[in-house]
Amino acid sequence: MDEFNIQISIPIVRTFREDKYPQEIIKKALDNLIEATKQIRVSNNFFDNLKISMRRYSSMPKKFLKTPKAIFHLSDETVLVFSCKALIDYNAVAERVRSEEGFEEKYFGSVMDFGKDLVKFETIKLFKKSLDEVFILSHISTPGALKFRDGVLFIDNKFYEEYETLSGFVREAFEHCDSIKYPRIKHVSTQKLLTQIKSMDVGFKLTPTCQLEKALNCLSNVLNPRLDINEILMYSVIGLETLFVSGEQNIQKQIDENVQLLLGRLSSHKRIIKNLYNFRSKLFHGEFELKPYHYYRNELVDYIDDTDSKLYEACAFSTLILIATIQEMILTGRKELIYKTELTN
Repeated sequence: MDEFNIQISIPIVRTFREDKYPQEIIKKALDNLIEATKQIRVSNNFFDNLKISMRRYSSMPKKFLKTPKAIFHLSDETVLVFSCKALIDYNAVAERVRSEEGFEEKYFGSVMDFGKDLVKFETIKLFKKSLDEVFILSHISTPGALKFRDGVLFIDNKFYEEYETLSGFVREAFEHCDSIKYPRIKHVSTQKLLTQIKSMDVGFKLTPTCQLEKALNCLSNVLNPRLDINEILMYSVIGLETLFVSGEQNIQKQIDENVQLLLGRLSSHKRIIKNLYNFRSKLFHGEFELKPYHYYRNELVDYIDDTDSKLYEACAFSTLILIATIQEMILTGRKELIYKTELTN
């Protein structure tokens, strides 16, 4: 039996002076993440219920400094290292591969080498998927508290590849919406959310079976680090329509009224939800001109006009509404949001 060891090192973005996020919440979110990580299990054709552990370091591990990401190293940065180990019988793996119909060494090379690569490929996929899902739940439990930079992945203490983390946009959205105090964000345990969704038998599924699962899938797309601001708005509003709209009539009104029924009444900025949907409609129907994305990518746009500002506000607000709604649904055990109209005297 051979030991197979995977480690992913992820730096946490430093908190600068102008960062308004409460430090005590960031610390609590890290503690919650450690506890939630203990619940992760990775299973595939080679082993069952592989546990993942997490350690926190006050500076970069030495082997991190020898990777391509070392150029971005900040000496006082906190680093999270996620690890899992498994004992693999590569001879048994090779026999399994050899027995597969159609495998020929003259085309695929050594059956032993092919089997080792297969173990690596399958395990890394599941490891990263499990981490991503815990990170998404962390954004739901303490929105924006943990903002990561891209990390690196090691196999048996050797650099294997870079690890792309989720978008840090939620931190920006939180700080933007905190100024208007809506939606009201709760800070809860990530472990509690993980336990709750397991008890509800919901999760991130290729074929979602309820509103909550559809909304979770929308949020996972919102957190794609490669999306531009227009795509973030698209996925977040799709999530809101999934949760708050029934039928094809009065969509704007349904979102406005139903969001406030669930998350509480707006005491100020009362048109912000309606403005959000108006902006979404203008964007999708081509009623204003978009700037070339690669101008932003290459920092060739050095100013923010009124359209940019409104787009950013719409994205921030719709993202936080989506997260607050998912959080509320998980905490109250709701898979669906069903609204009814009543006639009263």
